[in-house]
Amino acid sequence: MSSSFDGLEVVFPLVVSFVVFSMVCLAYAIASDANAREESGASWAFAAVVAAPLVLPLYAYYQHRRFLPRRSPPTRRERVAGTIGVGTGIAVIVTAALTPPDPFTMLSTFPLAAIVVLPLTYLALYSSRLSV
Repeated sequence: MSSSFDGLEVVFPLVVSFVVFSMVCLAYAIASDANAREESGASWAFAAVVAAPLVLPLYAYYQHRRFLPRRSPPTRRERVAGTIGVGTGIAVIVTAALTPPDPFTMLSTFPLAAIVVLPLTYLALYSSRLSV
C-alpha cells in the first residue's frame, strides 16, 4: 500500500506547535496581568489554556469592569507574550477570512498577516495613547 505525500505530515506538527506556543504566551500574559492586579494569576492562566477564545474577552471585560489598577507596569516579557498570544489569534482569524480554506494557502499567507498584525496588536495593547 503506497501513501502519497501531501505535505500535511509536515504542516500539521508546525501548526500545532505554534498554537501551543501562542496559548502558553497568552496564559503567561494573562497570569502576569492578573498577578499585578492582585488577582489569582494561576486560575486565569489555567482558564486561558483550557478555553482561550472565551477567556480573553471575559478577562478583558472583567478587568475593565472592576477597574483594578496594576501594582506595576507590564514587563517587557509580559508585553512580548501578550502581543504573541493575542496577535497570533487575530492573525489566524485574518488569514482564515482572507484566504480559501486550503491549509497550504493559509499557511503561506499567515506569516504576512502576522507581520502586519503583531505590531498593530502591540500598539493597541501597550501604547499609552491607544490603551484604555
